Amino acid sequence: MKREDRPPSDNSHTGFARLFPHLVEQSHHWLWEQRELHRANGRRLTKDERQPLQGYYDAQVLDNVLVATVNQISNPQFYDELTGSGFPILDLSGSAGITFIDCVVVRRPFQQHFPSWISILFHELVHVVQFEILGPRKVLATYLQAWEQNGYQYHDVPFEIQAYRLEARFERHEPLFSVREVVEQELQGMV
Repeated sequence: MKREDRPPSDNSHTGFARLFPHLVEQSHHWLWEQRELHRANGRRLTKDERQPLQGYYDAQVLDNVLVATVNQISNPQFYDELTGSGFPILDLSGSAGITFIDCVVVRRPFQQHFPSWISILFHELVHVVQFEILGPRKVLATYLQAWEQNGYQYHDVPFEIQAYRLEARFERHEPLFSVREVVEQELQGMV
């Protein structure tokens, strides 16, 4: 994800605090809407996809997640009102993948290279576990607060830091670890 290049206004913290409940509500509605849309076209993980992920994720996550592929990930429609208010947005359209609770959506071009595909799935499944542990509304509220507190920088949001760090451990072929255990332990200090 990329953030829009416009800097926030000088009173962005006050404005963000005022908009925050609305942003959480709009994001929550959009999250569920997108989940339903993409689950309708989603599929279960294949045997070849499951195999490298087993041991990191419990069977429940691997059994329940659906994967959908798209040409491009769409930004929420409510972004129009945000750009009008001068706040930066997370441009989702350039993302490799995104997670809608228990549905992972990945752009089609990334299917062409299996190691990259599996790394993207690994990363997005970390988000599935985060959603399972905290629930959608708590993830959204914490994500948005962290995004604002970290200067509207996607890579500085703790949920993303965690997912990228665990993905890197997976890519380095470190000894197996339980993603759920790591996420649960680290979330205790995060939220």
